[in-house]
Order: sequence, then C-alpha cells, then structure tokens
Amino acid sequence: MNIFGKKPLALACFLFLISVIIGRLIPSKICFAISAVTFFLTLIFFFTVKTKKIKVKIALIAIFIIAGYLHSAFFSFWRKDNVEIYENTDTPAKIEAVVISRKYYSNYLTVVEIDARKINGEDVNIKMLKESDFASDVRAGDLICFEAFLSEFQNTEEFNEKQYYNSKGIYLRAEELPESCEILQTDVQTVSIFFGKINSKMSDIITKRLDKSSAALANAVFLGDRSSLENVVKRDFKRTGTYHLLALSGLHLSVLSVILDTVLLRLGIKKGYRYAVLPIFLTFYVAVTGFGVSVVRSAIMLFLTYVAYWVGKRKDPLTSLMIAATLIMLFSPESVFDVSLWLSISSTFGIIIFSPFSTWVSFKLRKIKSKRLRKAVNYIVSSFITSFSAMLMVLPLSCFYFDGFSIVGAVMTLILSPFISFILFISPLLLIFRSFDCLSKLFSFVLEKACHIIIESTSFASDLDNIYIPFDHISLKIIVLLFFIGFAFLLVINLKRKYLIALFVAVFVAALSVAKILVINLTPMTFEYVLDKNNEYIVFSENGDNVLVDISDGSFSSLSGAAKNASANGLGELDVLVLTHLHQKHIGSFYKLCQNYMVRTVLIPSPINEKEKEIALSILSEAESEGIACQIYRTGGLIKIFDKQSIVLSRDYIKRSTHPALMIDMSGEIGISYIGSSYPELGGDILSKNHIILATHGPICKNDFMIPIGDDTSYVFIADSEIAEYAKIGTEKLSDHRVIKDVSYIKITSEAKRSQ
Repeated sequence: MNIFGKKPLALACFLFLISVIIGRLIPSKICFAISAVTFFLTLIFFFTVKTKKIKVKIALIAIFIIAGYLHSAFFSFWRKDNVEIYENTDTPAKIEAVVISRKYYSNYLTVVEIDARKINGEDVNIKMLKESDFASDVRAGDLICFEAFLSEFQNTEEFNEKQYYNSKGIYLRAEELPESCEILQTDVQTVSIFFGKINSKMSDIITKRLDKSSAALANAVFLGDRSSLENVVKRDFKRTGTYHLLALSGLHLSVLSVILDTVLLRLGIKKGYRYAVLPIFLTFYVAVTGFGVSVVRSAIMLFLTYVAYWVGKRKDPLTSLMIAATLIMLFSPESVFDVSLWLSISSTFGIIIFSPFSTWVSFKLRKIKSKRLRKAVNYIVSSFITSFSAMLMVLPLSCFYFDGFSIVGAVMTLILSPFISFILFISPLLLIFRSFDCLSKLFSFVLEKACHIIIESTSFASDLDNIYIPFDHISLKIIVLLFFIGFAFLLVINLKRKYLIALFVAVFVAALSVAKILVINLTPMTFEYVLDKNNEYIVFSENGDNVLVDISDGSFSSLSGAAKNASANGLGELDVLVLTHLHQKHIGSFYKLCQNYMVRTVLIPSPINEKEKEIALSILSEAESEGIACQIYRTGGLIKIFDKQSIVLSRDYIKRSTHPALMIDMSGEIGISYIGSSYPELGGDILSKNHIILATHGPICKNDFMIPIGDDTSYVFIADSEIAEYAKIGTEKLSDHRVIKDVSYIKITSEAKRSQ
C-alpha cells in the first residue's frame, strides 16, 4: 500500500509533526543536538547519493525534521521567558488586559478569558483566565486594570486542567483581588471579539425562535457553541459515540460549502468564480465559530482543493491533511497537545485510508439494475465505511486518553448525519429569512423537529445497556496497541492486496470483542472500600454490573470520583446507587451525577423526619424526570443486589449526633460487615463475617465494644486508629487473623478472597 509513496511532501509534513511532538517532550538542548546531527547526516547522504530526485527528497525531509525540533525548542524558550516567570507569584501583580469572552458567571464566581497587555508595567501578550469570587460586570471588549495573584493550572485525577487550557493558548490563572478591578475603556475591538459578537447575535436569533433544548443543539451544530447544552445531552452524545458531530469539522464545512456551491451553480456562476467565493465564505465561517483547530484543519484542506483546481493539479487528500496539520502546528504551537486536533486528524486520516474500499463498493454495486436502489445501498454502505474508519482511527485516543468508546458509534453516526446536515442547511435559512414571519415560523418548526429527533435518538440509544465500554483492563489496551503497530506496518509497506487491511481490521474487532466479553464475564465478584477524607464509598461489581453504596456528606466531587471508579469496573454504568442516609447536599449531587453518568436505579432509605422527607421527595422527583427507577428501602431490610449477594443496611441515630449510625452486612461469596464508628453505641448485634471493616462514619464510640470473629474471618480492617482504642477482638485465635489499621482503600475478590 505504501501510503506515503510518491508523496514526499506528505511524508515531510508527517515527520515535522512527529518532530514537534518529540521536541515538546525533551529539553531544548537535546532538540538543538538532534537538529545538528540531522543536518550533518543529511549533508553526508546528499553528497553520497547521485540521483537528483532522491537528493531532493532527502533535503525536503531533513528540512522539515529540523524545523520541527527547532520549532519546539524556540517555543520552549518563549514560554520560559514570557510565562513561567509569572507562575505562582507570592505577591499580587497589576495587570492590564482586554476581556475576550465570559466563560462562567454567577453570584459567587465569575470566570473570563483575558488577553493580558501589561503585567506590572511590562508589555506582554499572554492569555489568562481571570477568576473573581463574586459577580463581576466586565464584558467582552472591556479594557480593564486589576490586581491578582498569578498561578499555573493544576491537574487533578478527574481533569487534566493544565494540558487542556495550555492547548487552547491559555497559560495562567489570575485570581483577582476584591475591589481592585477598574474598567479603563469599553468596546475595544479585536478580531476574536468582533467575530464573537457576530456569533452571539446569530445565537440570539436562533435562541429566540426555538425552544431551549433545540436552540442549544442548533447553536452547537451550526455555531460551535456548546455552552448551553445540558450535561445529560452531552452525556448521551458521548455514550453513543456521536459527540464528534457537535465539534465543527469536515462534515460541517463540507455540507455548508456544498450548499453554497449549489446555490451559486443555480445562479449560473462558473466553477472558477465559485471557487473564488467559497474560500471567502470558509474564512468568515471559521472566524465566526472561533477558529477551532478542527474546523481550521478542514478549512485549510478545502482551500487546498480550490488551489489544486486553480493550478490544474489533482487534489491529494493525504497531502492536504498533512499540510493543514503542519500549518496549524506552525502558527499555533500550543495545539500540539490539543486532543480535539488529533481527533480531527486521526478521523480524517482513517477516512482517507479506507476511501478506496468505498470506491470498490461502488464498483461492485453496479450490478444492481435499479438505479435508486443502487444509490441508496451505496450511500448506506459508503457512509458506514466512512463512520467506521473514522472511529477506528480515533480508537487509540479513546483507549489511552478517554479510557472508553461506544460500540454503537458508527451506526449512530450513520443515522444522525443526515439530520445534522439538515440543521446546517436550515439554520442559515432561518437567519436569512428571520424578518419574514411565515418563512421564519416554517424554518423554526422543521429545525425544532430535527433537533428533537437527534436528542431523543441519542437519549434512547444512550439508555441501552452496555453500549459504552471502558478500557479499564490492560489486556484490551495491549490488543489495541498491537493492532495499530500491525496496521502501521501494513500502511508503510507496498501492499498490493488491499483486502488484507479489511481482513486485519475484522480480526481485530473480533479479538477485541471476545477479549472484552471474557474480561467482563470471567471477572470475579469484587468489593472495594474507599475512604476519601470524611467520605466513604463501597463498590460491588460482578460481570459488568455495579452497585455503589454512598456513605458521605453528599458532596459531588468525591461522589463523582467514586462513580467514575465504579463505572470503570463494568460497562460504564451504575446499575444501583444506594444512599445510606439523606443529606441536603445529596439533592444537587444526585442531579449532577445523573447528568454525567448513567444511573439505572437509586435506593434511598425510608425518611424518619420532615427534613429527610423533603430530601427524599426531591430525589424521587429528579429520578422520575430522568427515567431512573427509584426504591425506598426499610432500615434493617434485605437489599438484593446480585444472585449470590445481598445486603442488610441498618441505620439509626444516637442522641449526641445528627449523623446516623450505620452497619452494612453483606452475605454471599464475600462475607463483609461494615461497622460505622458510632454503631456499637446502639447495642445491636455485630455479625461475624469473613471480612470486617471498622469504619469512620459518625462520631467515635466512647465505650469499649466487642467484635465477634468467627473461624472464617480473614481480615479485620480499621479505617481510623481512634476506633482501635475501643474495639476488642473477640477471639482466642487472634494471631491467625490479620488486623490492618488506618486503611483508606480495600479491594477484595470472591476468587482470591484476599485484600490488595
């Protein structure tokens, strides 16, 4: 196949991208050293080789490799001289900046993106996020002066904040001091602010004429503004593998350019003139939608198509893709770690690689006599190949960056693409004919219907069991890695039998499917106990089913982390969420959890007072609106979770605390008793199990208590050393048992029956 054969410019650009990536991961000195070695090796080959054509190829490739390393080295110097000197300052800096856009606004927090012009009187050009712990009335286009502490972004387990913002060209966080901001000038015009206001006006027109959910989707699809989309809608798009349809890319630009080209053709305008008008339109659309890297990549490729026509050359999609990526990297060096760019490049690369198979399908379908049937079948099969090939090539990012993928992505993309194209067709018509009442109402009606179909379709598909597969097992990642090593080999060799690629892909898909089924079905029953500050969580997993028991104060941050860990144990879903008690915070946390994770059933304890009744009713109402099954269980009653497992959850209140005293007793393959620190004060029976956890929930018991241990007890875990002062182990064979103090994480499997 030899994908780069007879395409030296594509190969040179590809090596430039590789050099830039490597150059950003190593020190600048090594970049200069590699550039020097490459230069001298090139000279040697240049004077050794006699063929002129080979000399030109070697020189071209060497220039691009050296340029890639030097580009990374000089960018590192720029960052060190212009950004790092301001990171984590101990004293507040006086900053003069232009507000670019407002990211978040509330009574308690305002976040805006700013372009800093001066820091402590020195001229700079650095993008930042300005955060204020209060409502701030600054708007886009305001020139402001304020004092703030500057710091770099910090990564967490949930979110790689530094990489995300740095990839967008935002390098510092400015925490504004109260009452220090002064507006020096309003309506400052920059390119981004000017086109941002046009985007806002278009968005306002669409918002006024459509219902809330339809307007949010139309603005996301047509204008690239996803800020108004509800989290549950975003969740459904991610679970169905169609989130890329919301990111402006080649699909959007291709549809819009075809629409405009058809209109110009109907007006009798010749192809040469049309190809002069279309680049102007593309530039305007890219600017209005905010110069996103994926849409810029697509625009450059389309522009190169028009250039090929003007100069009388055949277009080469692979060379166009590599040139587009190189230009983006050259003028936007921070985008090297922008995952949206690499998703766009990877998906487009996959479509280019598998385009010959679409051509082969079209050739074979010529045997169908019915023209309409032939066109319909060809459209469906070719569209599926396009969707599948794009998803296949983004699989490494899904595997190693997002840790999961949707098994229905290709099919859902095929189903939704016509409706996305329809939105792209109707939205500009709604803007153009907004003053014509009849036409405006007609376009609004059909646009709402299309948006509703998309939202309801993704919601229906998202609600299906086991459609989102986390890559939580190392064997799955190894299979993906081995596949792409072999796939890369097939691409670089001179492969004449191209059907081997399709066969190779089919074997990979089968191996991955079988591996995932085996991983799920052969995984033993697993119990996990997690202590996070004052919050505790228990996760039961078996054959891809998950039960999360929440023993916390209801804060969403830790509950979200527990949900993510639980969903990774199975198929990306929480089959059962068990609330052990009712906090006011549980209302908001449950709402956010349902917006971000697929929750099948929620179990809440029977309320014992008016306050708990209000909380229970709020959770019941939210569960009903989200279509989540909700059950109220009786304290001390049996909760059946799996065929071989059951839970008895007991709770009560002691006089000196507002926290309930808890005991959770689990029977089955894994015998576990969870005993909250205040539960022994109730004087109830503490059951002996294989594993016993003395936990931290509630106030510490002030009286000695006995823990009965039977012959089958394997471990006693003490999550708080203060409990150990009062606990007495009731056995004469204490030396035969392992007592572990101050634990924060426990994992037990039914297969090994041991702690890890």
